[in-house]
Amino acid sequence: MFIESEIRQSTIPVEVIGIIVLDNPEIYISLPAINLLIENNASVIICMKNHLPIGMFLNLNSHHKRRTADNGTKYRVSNL
Repeated sequence: MFIESEIRQSTIPVEVIGIIVLDNPEIYISLPAINLLIENNASVIICMKNHLPIGMFLNLNSHHKRRTADNGTKYRVSNL
């Protein structure tokens, strides 16, 4: 997944993402990106202008296990 802000750009493997909270009305995320997150068992939460959650996307095909990342691909939030 490619993350871009005004000050930097980052990439993170989609397999290590467990949850994403979209908490800004100016965020743009494509439907293929949302599908990729959900296919990899990540949850996507959408918030209103007052920063309270209004909706959530979940994987409905939960019969498979979540992939685990090896030590070389694990990321901490502080590295983003």
